[in-house]
Amino acid sequence: MYRTVPISRSTFARALWYRMWVRDALATEADTLGLERTPPNYAFALRDERELFEKWNTSKDEVARDKVFLGMFKRRIAAEPVGVGITWLRRSPHIWVGTTRFDIFTFRPPALAPGRPLYYLLKVGLFGFNVVGVALGMGDIPAAAWKRRQEMAWFALPVVYTIGVLFPLDVVERRYSQPVYACLLVMAAFMLRHLRVAWRLRR
Repeated sequence: MYRTVPISRSTFARALWYRMWVRDALATEADTLGLERTPPNYAFALRDERELFEKWNTSKDEVARDKVFLGMFKRRIAAEPVGVGITWLRRSPHIWVGTTRFDIFTFRPPALAPGRPLYYLLKVGLFGFNVVGVALGMGDIPAAAWKRRQEMAWFALPVVYTIGVLFPLDVVERRYSQPVYACLLVMAAFMLRHLRVAWRLRR
């Protein structure tokens, strides 16, 4: 008989444990290259963590492996709740900023070829656009809630959902926030409009 198997089985608990110490994209570079990830020394903060990792990381018993990593996750949360929370907060911005969001595009004009001055100028502009857009969009979430603008919930809820789901997981690539990036830009446009109105009223 067929049975439903979640796609995250045997990987979810391990991802939770990784997320407790991963600080930036360098720690997940091995995954991007398809290589086995080797945690740095600071990943093993508690007694027996290194031994448990080396024993179970490549185990074929997926159910048992998941239980071991879930236990490691609970132990770390109980022992270092503040430290884990700080690590999560430090990691979260990497999902939204740190890129131009045009990294996979090739610009056709010769003047915009990689290495040319206009290429770097364009990249700086796109990087700044992303930072400003994310900042304004994120800022409009509490502003919309405060003003009770219910129509903005259609755009805010997907963003909040993405933040909540990715917050405890070991992901840093901006592609995970790309599906809701349009929602964030819509909210950024409304936030910019409200800032302009407020500035005019104060003149």
